[in-house]
Amino acid sequence: MRKIIAVGIMAFLGLAFTTACGPVGGGDDTNQNNYRPPDGAVNTDCEPFADDDNDTISNHDEGCEFNRDTDGDGVFDYVDQDSDNDGIPDRIEAGDQNPQTPPKDTDGDGIPDALDQDSDNDGVPDKDEDRNGDGMLGSCQTPCDSSNPCADPSDYCSPTAGVCVNITCLDGETDPGSSDTDGDGTTDGDEPTFICNQRSESNPNGRKPIRREAHSSGHFQVALEENAIWLETDPNDRISSEGAGSFDLVDPDHEISGFAVARPATAADAATEAQTVIQQMNTMAGASSTPLTSGSATISHDGYDTVVSAVIRTSVPSSTSIAGLRNQIIAALLGRTISDFSTLSQNNSGVTDTEFIVSFAVQVRAASQTIIVGAVARSTQYSSGAHVGYHVDDMANGTSLAEASADTEIECETYFVETSPVADIVWVVDDSGSMDDDQQRVADAGATFLNIANQSGLDWRMCVVDMTEGNPGDCCTRLNQTDDTWLSPAQSNDFLDCITDPAGDNPADGGYEFGFTQMEDAINQHLPRNAGDPTKIRPEAKLVVIFISDEPAQEFKNDCGISESGGNWNAGCDTLVTQYVGFLNQSEVDATPHGILVPGSTPNCSDLGGWSRGYEEVINQLGGQIGSICQTDLTATMSLIIQDIVGSASPVVLAHTPISVSLAVAKEDKTTTPSTYLALPRSRVEGFDYRASSNTIVFLQQDFSDPPYEVVVSYLRWVTGVAPPD
Repeated sequence: MRKIIAVGIMAFLGLAFTTACGPVGGGDDTNQNNYRPPDGAVNTDCEPFADDDNDTISNHDEGCEFNRDTDGDGVFDYVDQDSDNDGIPDRIEAGDQNPQTPPKDTDGDGIPDALDQDSDNDGVPDKDEDRNGDGMLGSCQTPCDSSNPCADPSDYCSPTAGVCVNITCLDGETDPGSSDTDGDGTTDGDEPTFICNQRSESNPNGRKPIRREAHSSGHFQVALEENAIWLETDPNDRISSEGAGSFDLVDPDHEISGFAVARPATAADAATEAQTVIQQMNTMAGASSTPLTSGSATISHDGYDTVVSAVIRTSVPSSTSIAGLRNQIIAALLGRTISDFSTLSQNNSGVTDTEFIVSFAVQVRAASQTIIVGAVARSTQYSSGAHVGYHVDDMANGTSLAEASADTEIECETYFVETSPVADIVWVVDDSGSMDDDQQRVADAGATFLNIANQSGLDWRMCVVDMTEGNPGDCCTRLNQTDDTWLSPAQSNDFLDCITDPAGDNPADGGYEFGFTQMEDAINQHLPRNAGDPTKIRPEAKLVVIFISDEPAQEFKNDCGISESGGNWNAGCDTLVTQYVGFLNQSEVDATPHGILVPGSTPNCSDLGGWSRGYEEVINQLGGQIGSICQTDLTATMSLIIQDIVGSASPVVLAHTPISVSLAVAKEDKTTTPSTYLALPRSRVEGFDYRASSNTIVFLQQDFSDPPYEVVVSYLRWVTGVAPPD
């Protein structure tokens, strides 16, 4: 102690240095406590025993005599609250509260922690270990020591922090003062928490950075890919409740053109607004838009009625660019023509086609305002590309949208995956004469449905029933055969046959479509859930119901008097909706319905059928997807529905709604000893993806054969009055 002070006094007096006072051409140049700048400048006003910045490190130890400025920010260390600019204040890295003791040097390399970018020399920068710079290990606060061990034997008593730590309370942080924060024998540099820190040159596999853009009207902000090109795109005669913007990704294999539009609401709820959007798109000259899925009804992270991930196939008669179609959509949504805009983005003007996918989210806010955000891509790229599909989905799943005042927060969550996703799926199929061709098209698209299920590792079973009142709810097991058993992946061909002949050996009355009655019979027949009985719904399975029909539900025609075309809706119909939603919401049932139907956005698309009222309302209330049965090819719709099912069955349900653009995932790799951790690519082919309707992570072509597997998910989320910081 005295020797250090004496050295400081000698320097202050301008006396000759020894090598112990700092390098003057040779010796050990790692000790930064007695740094002397190359020009030998001396601060004659320095008070070496003082602590001018109150960080409990003396002026002398912070190089006051020579105006040391470690981080080059123009603020000398002795008056800098964070001398190395690592986000952790010097007072936390000092080691104690006494300025007259030497500052802490965890790794003994001669550089005190307050100046060391990696204090414990574990290969992880301090700023990436204590990300919020509060000196705490996540939210771990239970004190412990050798005489006061942790109550939970699975917790680890950190000798450096003096608290009990576990994966949950660490929140993805590690200890800058310990190379093995959780005491598991794996150094922090080899833990999967690298995924929790922002991607950079030194951390190429970390959380994705984003770009935030707020419209100048104050109506909204959006989170975009970092390299997206943003442009405000307002009509020349914009009114105060309107605002529009466009954004583009122009890299090959990532090409999309997006839009965000604020306008006065045309309906009180988001589901009706979503139908209006499709109808407005059909007003574009020469364009024909068909809903592949209606989107999922939900409540947004900031508490607004929202429909997410509506997917539309749009065809145009001659080659058009994705940017040109996007600009037409903006004009249509605002009730304008292209000539009403002076500023329109021409990025991606060379990316042309005649078949496109448009996907969007609709949000109805207070003060009768609607926000629509989405993106356009070439149909072939959306369906077959590894990247374009999820870029479009990120813009259409509602997670990119927030109020202009919203901020963001980092989340890092650890999961142990014990099982693959599990689903038991009940198909309720209209077997009337008008459905013959429709059933065949569903069966034709079934191979793609099953292929995606298998790629996603979905453990599935199927039960197919018809809509004949009085049938007991037994499953079709093959042509002209019914049994009380489920079809498994080994019986894929039998499943496809049953779609075309759902009654099996039961009577088939094709003149009536009692879809809800048969749904209840089929589910009740297979309850209670029982792992030991193969005829029952499995306890761990996500239960799904898929309705196939081109008519309104017979129960609604009989009991509340709606017409064959779906007209005459009344309060009695609302009561029926509540009844069937209540059945599906029972804790023992807990089912999500989907449908391939005649949708309300195109209620006259079927020559032989009518708007599928009843089914549509129940599905919308429970967040399922509706695809149009009027399509000549149902492959895309079937693909979207099975993706949604896989998401709803995933065991990785996130704690918050992420900004999905920012997502990063690491998975344990057990092919090495000890295990290592690999960053998974975001991909529709191999890696991981995100499903907004269930707020889950799904895995594609990933091995989970030796569970449990540790999975770490990192993302940014919006922070608002409704979704406050943790």
